[in-house]
Amino acid sequence: MENKLITIFTPAYNRAYCLDNLYQSLVKQSSQNFIWHIVDDGSVDNTREIVDSFIEENKICIVYDYQENAGKHVAHNAGVEKCKTKLFFCVDSDDELTEDAVCVIEKEWETLKDIKDIQTSGMVLYRAYRNRTLVGTEFPDGVEYSTLSGLYRRGFKGDTALVFITDVLKNFLFPYFEGERFLRENIVYDKIDLEYKLKLVRKAIYLCEYLEDGLSKNATRLELKSPKGAALYRLGQYKRAQHIKSKYRNCAAYVLYSIIAHDIKAAIKEIGVFKFLIMLPFAAGGYMNYIINGVCK
Repeated sequence: MENKLITIFTPAYNRAYCLDNLYQSLVKQSSQNFIWHIVDDGSVDNTREIVDSFIEENKICIVYDYQENAGKHVAHNAGVEKCKTKLFFCVDSDDELTEDAVCVIEKEWETLKDIKDIQTSGMVLYRAYRNRTLVGTEFPDGVEYSTLSGLYRRGFKGDTALVFITDVLKNFLFPYFEGERFLRENIVYDKIDLEYKLKLVRKAIYLCEYLEDGLSKNATRLELKSPKGAALYRLGQYKRAQHIKSKYRNCAAYVLYSIIAHDIKAAIKEIGVFKFLIMLPFAAGGYMNYIINGVCK
C-alpha cells in the first residue's frame, strides 16, 4: 500500500446510507493509484458492515479504522498520522469524485513535486455540484500559486478540493479540546498559509451536495457546543482580519465563545480588559440572535 500515491481519506459518522455513492465513484477511477482510508468516528449505524462489504468485493484498496466519537478533526488527525502515501485528499462521506480525479492529481503532482522556488503544500481544485456546476466562482486569472486565504482575498467565492502533501500536514495537526467534537478546518489551513502556497488547478474533480445533517449546514450550532475550539478559531480570524468590520465581528464572537467556555481570563489576556468590555454588548447581541433563530437548540 505504501507504493500508492494518494490517500483518499473519509471521516464517517452514521453515513452508511450514502457511502456507496463515494465507493462507486472510487471503483470507477481511471487510475487506481490510491488508498481509501475510512475512519469511522463512532458510528452507531451499520457503517462497519457496509465498509466490510466493500472490502470483501476487493475492487479497490481500502483501510478501515474505528474510533470513539470525537469529531471529524480528531479523525482527520488519525488519518494524517497513519498516512504513508505522498498525498492526502480528504473527501467527505456524502460526496464523490469524477472518474478522472486520481489521474488529474497524478498529472499535477508530476509538475509540482520538483518545484524548488515555491514552498508548496499541495494543490487546490474546484468543487462542483453533481450537475457539474461549480460551487462558487472560478479562480482569479493570472494566478498559478496562492495561499487558500489569498484566493478569497482576490475575490474567489465557494468551496474547494484540497490535496495536501502528507509530510506538510503531519506538522499541522488539529488541536484537541476534551469533550468538544467540532473544530473549523481553517484553524489548520490558516497556519499552513503562513508558510506555504497551493498550486491552482482549474479542474473540477470533487462532486458534492450539502446535506441537512452535514457539518456545513450546522457549523454555528456545533460551535456553541464546542466553545473552546470556536474561540480559538475566532481569535485567529480576528488577528488576521484586514477589514474593520470583519475584525470587530470576529472579536465579538471570540468574546462570546470565551464566556461560554469559561475562559474569560484567557480572553482578557489576549485582547485586554477594555476591548473585552467594549465587545460584551455585541457578544450578547450575537447570542440573542442565535436564540431567536433557533441556533441554540
